[in-house]
Amino acid sequence: MIIEIVSFNCHPRIDRDKMIRRALGTSDLWTNFPGLVRKIFVRDRDSLAITAKYLWETLKDANKGHNAA
Repeated sequence: MIIEIVSFNCHPRIDRDKMIRRALGTSDLWTNFPGLVRKIFVRDRDSLAITAKYLWETLKDANKGHNAA
């Protein structure tokens, strides 16, 4: 398994509902993506920074996913 962590360039004070809408807007791209086990959005409670965690079956899958995004 491979874990990929991606930081997003968005305003740290983005509204929670807006953040959720943006995350849901990416679901079509990542639903049933080959090799992707799970994608998790994380918002740090203190800094409000937003990251996504991707859990991939293999490094090859992660590289394909990264190139598709």
